[in-house]
Amino acid sequence: MGSMWQRARLAGIAGAALAVLASGIVAGAAGGAIIMGASNSAGVTNTSLTTTSSGTAFYVTQNGTGTAMRANSTGLNAIAGFYTSANGPGISGVTANADKYAVYAGNDALTAGTGAALRAAGKSNVGIIANSTGAHAIDASGVNTAISGTATGCTGFICFGATGVYGTGYGLGSGVVGDGFFGVYGDGAYGVYGVSSTQYAYGVYGANSTGIGVYGAGANAGSVDSCGDTAAYWCSGGVFAGDHGVLGQSNTVGGVGTVGVAGAAGAFGIWSVGPAYVTGDLTVTGAKTGYVADYAINGSKVTLHQGDAVTLLGVKPAAVGNIPLLVVGPAKAGDTVIGVVDREMSPTPATIKVPGSSRIERGPDGSEKTVKTPARTLDAQVKGFTATGPNVGPGKYLLVVTLGAYAYGSADASAGAIKAGDQLMAGPTAGKLVKADRVTVSGKSFTVPGTSVGYALGALSDGTGKIGIFVSPH
Repeated sequence: MGSMWQRARLAGIAGAALAVLASGIVAGAAGGAIIMGASNSAGVTNTSLTTTSSGTAFYVTQNGTGTAMRANSTGLNAIAGFYTSANGPGISGVTANADKYAVYAGNDALTAGTGAALRAAGKSNVGIIANSTGAHAIDASGVNTAISGTATGCTGFICFGATGVYGTGYGLGSGVVGDGFFGVYGDGAYGVYGVSSTQYAYGVYGANSTGIGVYGAGANAGSVDSCGDTAAYWCSGGVFAGDHGVLGQSNTVGGVGTVGVAGAAGAFGIWSVGPAYVTGDLTVTGAKTGYVADYAINGSKVTLHQGDAVTLLGVKPAAVGNIPLLVVGPAKAGDTVIGVVDREMSPTPATIKVPGSSRIERGPDGSEKTVKTPARTLDAQVKGFTATGPNVGPGKYLLVVTLGAYAYGSADASAGAIKAGDQLMAGPTAGKLVKADRVTVSGKSFTVPGTSVGYALGALSDGTGKIGIFVSPH
């Protein structure tokens, strides 16, 4: 009887020993304690750790080259790690190594899909906030697009569009800086849209020290529109400054380099403040107002004055284009009058001196460099004349009014009063116009052929003075 009990006891001890040996394969099992340095399995149960301490509930230190803590999931749509917080950050990563990452996210899929290495969903709050005091807040690189922003909703009562990518610069910094073949590329209703609320700043600014600052291409015409400019710019669509303010070029047969369209009644398609220069023919399909004038040179030894009647003394080679230059002098009685003096004209310089300039360019990394453009002398693209005054000395250039209504005619009423509508001719005083002599033939009265310069547009009762004149030599 005793021997049987001993045998049973030995069998129990042996079974317990086998159980201990078997438990070494999986050190910790469901319901048991976690055994460090060994594999543990909780089966289909969960493990929960709760603490009310003011420190860290679970703290792991890795003094080697491995990973302090790692989670892995193999199930479909399973999450390797999930962290929630009622008040503080959901997850916080910190590194003191300048060449490492506080948080690293990677997607090792070999094919493109809808996934990503990192996804942030802020719902009513910002998805990602990045801040840096000594470097870029966000530094992105990609084979195709480094940063892509898509707005899926709209804002405001009337649903204004939301912004795909939005940048705000500080001080003289830039909200968005692009560097590449296309510094900034936009695709949408507005490819690139810029707004500035500063009076002397720019909504969109483009700079190129060796080429074109801003270039736009489209299937339809571009538009530059503004009504917020100061009065100096007359509410203009744009202000263009340079050696040539605006350069328009057409590479199509029948095309036009620059087109000006009056879009409203009373508007003007083209307005020039100052002289206009045309190289080539000028075609006008509507009315042309104003008088006609030709370039000339004072070939006399006396000074000519605005409104003086002049006669032709000869011609010289063209000073502008291929039209001969008239040589004129003051007309007197018996001379054929070709017109009246408009103004002295001075030749424009053959070269233009452009002063030097400097500007600050900012790189995408926030660095600044000063770009200097030295002073230079350029050949003038437009060679002509500019008006300088009403008096023309000997050997000086001038314009002669040869046709049309003109405000100034040097008149002399000493030999008879002049009234509007009277024909005028050269008088005894050089440059002065008098009432034209008339002859009567077979009961018909007319001026002596070849003496009339035109018609008086004003009256002069006596003495000398200036009156309006319609220049029409005949």
